[in-house]
Amino acid sequence: MQNEAFSRVVIDQKLKESGWDITDSNQVAFEDHGVVGRADYILKDKNGNPVALIEAKAPSIDPYSAKQQALNYIETQYKGKIDYIYLANDHLIYFWDFVAGGDAYPVPSFFTKEDLSRKRQSRIATNCESLTQKSVEPDYFSDIATDIKLRPYQIDAWNAIATKYDSGKRSFLLEMATGTGKTVLAATIISKFLKTNQAQNVLFVVDRIELAGQTKGKFEQLLGNITAVATYWGGSKKNLVGANVVVATIQSLIAHGRDVFTPGYFDLIIHDEAHRSIYSIEARGIMDYFVGATKIGLTATPKDFLKNIDVEKLAETDPRAIEIRIQRDTYKYFDCEKGQATYRYTIQDGVKEKYLVPLRLHKMNSILTQEALSPEGLAGESDFEDESYKIQELEKKVIVPERNKLMMEEFLEYAEKTPTGEIGKTIIFAVSQKHATTLEKLLNSLKPEFNGRFAVTITSRVQGAHELARDFKKIDNKLPRVAVSVDMLTTGYDAPEVQNIVLARPVFEPTLYQQIKGRGTRLCPEIDKDHFTIYDFCGVGEYFKEIYDWTAPLKVPREAKNSETSKEESSTPVEALPITESPPITEQPIITRSDLVKTRDQIIIGPEGDKVDVEMYQDEWTKTVKKFMEEMPEIEKIAEDEEKTEDFLEIMDTKILNKPEFYFNEENLVKSHRVVATIRDFFLASMGKKKLPTQDEQIKEWRDGMLEKYGRSKVGGSQNRYIMAKLIVDEMIKNRDLRDEVQQKPNIRFLLQEPFSPSFTTDEWINTFGTEELSSMVYDVQNSKVLKV
Repeated sequence: MQNEAFSRVVIDQKLKESGWDITDSNQVAFEDHGVVGRADYILKDKNGNPVALIEAKAPSIDPYSAKQQALNYIETQYKGKIDYIYLANDHLIYFWDFVAGGDAYPVPSFFTKEDLSRKRQSRIATNCESLTQKSVEPDYFSDIATDIKLRPYQIDAWNAIATKYDSGKRSFLLEMATGTGKTVLAATIISKFLKTNQAQNVLFVVDRIELAGQTKGKFEQLLGNITAVATYWGGSKKNLVGANVVVATIQSLIAHGRDVFTPGYFDLIIHDEAHRSIYSIEARGIMDYFVGATKIGLTATPKDFLKNIDVEKLAETDPRAIEIRIQRDTYKYFDCEKGQATYRYTIQDGVKEKYLVPLRLHKMNSILTQEALSPEGLAGESDFEDESYKIQELEKKVIVPERNKLMMEEFLEYAEKTPTGEIGKTIIFAVSQKHATTLEKLLNSLKPEFNGRFAVTITSRVQGAHELARDFKKIDNKLPRVAVSVDMLTTGYDAPEVQNIVLARPVFEPTLYQQIKGRGTRLCPEIDKDHFTIYDFCGVGEYFKEIYDWTAPLKVPREAKNSETSKEESSTPVEALPITESPPITEQPIITRSDLVKTRDQIIIGPEGDKVDVEMYQDEWTKTVKKFMEEMPEIEKIAEDEEKTEDFLEIMDTKILNKPEFYFNEENLVKSHRVVATIRDFFLASMGKKKLPTQDEQIKEWRDGMLEKYGRSKVGGSQNRYIMAKLIVDEMIKNRDLRDEVQQKPNIRFLLQEPFSPSFTTDEWINTFGTEELSSMVYDVQNSKVLKV
């Protein structure tokens, strides 16, 4: 067992590494004796005045346990003179600013003498105020920016931080939807910390150079009356002189941060896109290098790596795995309860309060896309007949020209337009650089009147991409109308004029999907923008609705190299990875088959045949019902009373049904909700008084009924009756083409096809059921409302 002396050897070395001269008694005093014992170390400021105490403990003792011992010594020997306590052994250092409040917390190193002196002198020379002493009002920036008013939720977010800070908390996470003004909120936070003297030096961390420039510009506007703002790109920090606020990329900090900044240089660190600033080992390392600072995370998509994890069980079976998860969990890093941010403001909140515009979803599956989405995949051609391709392989392993053309034609036909009739500004997300260029060419050929300026590719491989992106979002720039990108415009790109987002590539990561949505949510009064539309051409919506397992724990990065990690995972977030072309192959397969629209997720309403997407139709129905209930409160009791169904339907028919502009009726509501129900059912569901059945539940009920009706054994019947009935019923449910064929041409000729004819002969089908019963089965399929929706 090693003793305290061993810990002191290590502590001495760590002090030297932090720039302390332990041989200079004007910097470090050892074995300082007082009336209640002795202090192991007393650290002094640049004037030789005591500023911090170090209490050393043996390696086997958690130094945290010495808090009271150290505090008692200061209270009797250095009351009012020492503000900081270090509790240390050979492998742990705790820092405790007991005067400011809060608890001791682990740090990787000691502050330098200069940082401790600065913090101490700042506290003595200035009048620190509590953050809650003066309230923040909507016109907080009125003296320098009359056009900027703080929104209620921004003030609520600030108050959440201020209240907890004054109670001693020093880590916070703000989960704020894209487009809700995180930069203005950050400026408010920084301004308040500087004005109350709770911070002198502030670091704002971003993950992209263009974001650093944008942020610096906004900060200079809002903070210019109290401090200079500088950007740090690496190398010297000469340009930081006089700037209390530094905006830096995480990449620059990883490369040069330790060489330029001391661990205690910053008093407040704000992480933009916080789920990424701690993701990799390198990023987390530089962030942990800075100690003693208040940490605030801003993100729309926190990474919850502890979601649905049995921490104790995993810690027993794979300690390294749980360590990796804890290191990268956004909530854990900012000292929040599992899955609970300090303050949360969602897209739904923003839309409800009209600070964001709602999403409409236009889903179109083509014949080739549907085939690629199937378990079998899209079949190859000619020399590649034995190959098949899944949706994620299209335009990476195989080229499908007709599908690309169909997607772009679909977008152009249904695109949202500006009040002047122009196609609204659009971002298209492609699979690769090559795919992006292909789509750019297609769009310019489909819109020849713009002389090749209708669409442009904006990716990291394009020269001048940042300038193209900057110009595209300027509202007075009329061309191009479409930006085709891969991953460059997914995050941190503020273009309020965007009305259309096209998914010409699949998305399998929910964080990325949320960020892509965020490109369209911003308000834009100049074009009367009241919604935006996502054109889903790759089954993305259905993937997240039907396939993605929302309960499954997030995958951990590949660098963890533990039992939970797969070879496909990466230490960089999925959304930050560039999507590049596949390695060259000898001959790039091309599928030349023509492509047609298979399904379009819209319903047609009204005498003019207006097309409305189903999700928007559902939302409008709910709004209409709630508004009607406000106008006629008694309708609630009438709707709930089954004996008054006729009265209810008469009122509905008079007041709501088949009225412009949405022509609500049972048929349209069945189509939009994809369940078979009555007007009364839909009304009660919108009131929250009844739960509609799911489509799966109704299909199961239909299936059970069909098997009971046709699968039951009859006297003298074949033992295969149930198996044969089940084969027909299950194929009708899962095979859309077969179902469409039977519904359009009701006969029993389908039994000559696979998988019916190889399984049973025609005689076996006839002998088991008879033509009359088989025809009855076809009739039930043809007239099933459940199968039609």
